[in-house]
Amino acid sequence: MVSALAFVLVSLGAPVLAHAADAAPASKELGAVDLSGTALSRAEAKPDTPDADEAPPLPPRKKGVVLDSRIGVMGFTGDLAQLVTTAPWANLQVGYEIFSWLMIYGQGELAFSTTGGDGRTRTRAFPILGFGGGLRITVHATERVALFLQPGIGAIVADVPERALAIYGYEALESLGLSLNGRLGVEWYALSRHFALGLSGGPRFAPSLARATANATAGLAWDAGAGLRYTF
Repeated sequence: MVSALAFVLVSLGAPVLAHAADAAPASKELGAVDLSGTALSRAEAKPDTPDADEAPPLPPRKKGVVLDSRIGVMGFTGDLAQLVTTAPWANLQVGYEIFSWLMIYGQGELAFSTTGGDGRTRTRAFPILGFGGGLRITVHATERVALFLQPGIGAIVADVPERALAIYGYEALESLGLSLNGRLGVEWYALSRHFALGLSGGPRFAPSLARATANATAGLAWDAGAGLRYTF
């Protein structure tokens, strides 16, 4: 009886064990597929992205209408330097860049000086007005640093009561007179494509700055200043 019962149990259990043995590799293979699929989905879910530390490229420099303001000083040479003081000076330019290296511009300027620079003559404050135009040639040393040369032509006049300067031999300075100037400068361009900071200076020649005498020195002056440039 016992032998018969054992035979029945073995007969019934053998197929179950065989089925479990066959199913185990399948489950293992399925698990491998699932793990592989999970790894693949994770890789696909994380696309390639640029390095967060990598800076974006700088925008191109803007070219167009330029507003350039400058403050500084205007000084004088020769006989005039003995009569008038070095003057605070302001200059405003509006230009258009035909090319990235060439700009045409118009400008106006204002300086305030006084007579009595030598301490002996009567002190009189007066403004000097000027306007004109010219060209600016720019050469970039780097993307953000540039040098420029700016020749110009215009006119200047001292706004004084009649004959206030004529009695010193500078009657011509009381009327509009020719002014030729040249300016050399350097500019530093900000990360913004609109802004730049600059330093510049140079000489100017104006016949009205010379005294009306046979042995007068040449009518020379100079200006120097710092400026802010904005390109629209």
